[in-house]
Amino acid sequence: MSKHSYPFPKQLIMPKTLNDYLALAIRGLIVLILFTPLIVTEKTLFPFVVGKAVFIRIMTELAFALWVALALRDNRYLLPRNLIIPLFLLYLLASLISAVVGVSFQHSFWGDVRRMGGVFALAHWFLFLVVLVSMVRTTRQWRWLLSTNLGVSLLVGILAISEYYNLGVLKGIFWYLRATGRVDVTFGNADYVGAYTALNTLVALAFLADSFLRKPLQVQPPQTGRRPRRPSTGRPASDWTLPLRTFWAIALVTNLWVLSLSGARGALGGLVVALFVAGVVYSALGVQRRLRIVAGALAALMLGGVLLAPIVHNSGVFQRLASASPLISRLDQTFAGGIGRAYESRRVIVEAGLRAFPDAPIFGWGPENFSVVYDRYGGGFFVTEIADQAHSKPVEELTNKGLFGFALYLAILGVAIWYIYRKLKHDPEEELLTLFLGAAFVGYIVQNLFLFDTPGTYLQFVLLLGWVAATEGMTSTPAPQPAPQAASSRRARRETQQASVRAQEQPRAALASLSATLSTPAMATGVSVAIGVLALFSILFINIRSYRLAAEFPVEGQGLAAFTEEAKRSVAIFPPLATLPRVFIMDTLAANWQAAGGTLELLASVMGEGEAAIAAEPQNARIYMSFARLLQEAAPQRVVLLEDSRELLDKAKELGPRLPALQEAEERQNALEALYRAEP
Repeated sequence: MSKHSYPFPKQLIMPKTLNDYLALAIRGLIVLILFTPLIVTEKTLFPFVVGKAVFIRIMTELAFALWVALALRDNRYLLPRNLIIPLFLLYLLASLISAVVGVSFQHSFWGDVRRMGGVFALAHWFLFLVVLVSMVRTTRQWRWLLSTNLGVSLLVGILAISEYYNLGVLKGIFWYLRATGRVDVTFGNADYVGAYTALNTLVALAFLADSFLRKPLQVQPPQTGRRPRRPSTGRPASDWTLPLRTFWAIALVTNLWVLSLSGARGALGGLVVALFVAGVVYSALGVQRRLRIVAGALAALMLGGVLLAPIVHNSGVFQRLASASPLISRLDQTFAGGIGRAYESRRVIVEAGLRAFPDAPIFGWGPENFSVVYDRYGGGFFVTEIADQAHSKPVEELTNKGLFGFALYLAILGVAIWYIYRKLKHDPEEELLTLFLGAAFVGYIVQNLFLFDTPGTYLQFVLLLGWVAATEGMTSTPAPQPAPQAASSRRARRETQQASVRAQEQPRAALASLSATLSTPAMATGVSVAIGVLALFSILFINIRSYRLAAEFPVEGQGLAAFTEEAKRSVAIFPPLATLPRVFIMDTLAANWQAAGGTLELLASVMGEGEAAIAAEPQNARIYMSFARLLQEAAPQRVVLLEDSRELLDKAKELGPRLPALQEAEERQNALEALYRAEP
């Protein structure tokens, strides 16, 4: 069987030692994390987000605790040498600093139940990246892992197709499959579906192209004075080849199909740019001359197609495609000048972020605090929507984390692209695999110019980032054939190469030394137990409680008193994530106060929740607005409440002068004050 086929590593099939069992468990947890996009929790607030985030965190904490124990027992599982992990750690520290100096540390650190982001989430992505790069070390392992991820994308695709074509069999099982113009399936948003499928389209293309076109370039030692001869370009036959090609082809077609059903123009832009970059790069760096010509021609045709599309969109062929595909239909609207609300909303949001940047240029406003930025600097485009994310990853990083965090974010991307370039140059045997996986990485960056990360999509980015980090250890540079030269020159060159190797191995040697120090039986046991206890504490008292808060918050109709008591119990489960649910409590009471017979006793029972929300996020204008609206509704029962609502409105006006609903609230306040001043 070929070394490039897919037999499972022996230690995964027949573990013999404790280390083998630990490695098997860790890799099993990594594989489980790949199934995150399929998780939807019906009974929680934000069912497409909360379950995914909590699942990733619990699996990551378990995997990291086991990895620490394994790495202390066997230094082969220490982190390989690369720059991405240290840069990501610095990026995490920069995010923490931004949270400390930003407008709300609690919100920056913990995020909220709508997005489940924040420094706490980023720390788990860092831990996952560490475990991923340490445990998935070889090309074969990465092929197997990314192909498993493609299998998950195939399941998502089947659900998406069932949703779009209203197939009753699956709709009876999965409650969230509802007929819509654009599929949102397990992500709850069609744009996330587009980002996910565009990336996996490129991954499937990478494996499929590699299986057909790889040409090994291992140079054999010269014999009898002859020049080195290139071995046969054929690949040894394998029983896995045909099934794997079939699987990759099905995954490619399915992901591309679902991308078209999502109507995600940003994702399509990322895919097109990625393919164009792949064609240009291969035409410049590719080993096979004929394929270089083909790649350049395809890149030129793609560029021509992009330029011609706005011109030919009124043609019969284009219109027939538009009638069958939400994506082509939305492109047709764009070319016809109907980009409208989608473009305007993103423009207003991005401009708000850029206007806010000079007021906090070094460390930013703090992670997850963009809603504060928008309410203060936005243009008031929205009426009911909440711009809590920048809808552009670079703007989000620049605004929320300042130049410090933004520079480290760019450094991570820059080093990753440099590693991809190095692997293309030094490992031509896998040039097509590297080319298209690198293109997938670029495509994700491009589509994120118009979107933001969620647990299901960011997982795909971290997987590719892990593969890029691992390429540093997998890249094998063919031994050069030195030209005749003086002995002194050869000696100098050999000494220089040896010094370079020693310099490169110093960080790993230091890490190995630290591992040796910690690997004494008593020390290793103590460290492993401490990390395990910390992971168990986080699972029980943070992650499960986070989930319980979202799961036990009442989302179905009931009386105001019953709703309030149940909601108060749920927010008490995990207060760090309670701010947004507390706002929901105030908004629900205000919306139903008159119809459901709200009382002053009920108001008194929730006053503490409003005050706690303000204490957690003192610069969030929307909290003051919600609190003021509730007091306005109760004012007919106690007129003095209008004084408190006026004070809250003034604070909201100070913090969010561009808040969309501010004018309506101000008019209501003025009307109430005029009414009760006129009464005797």
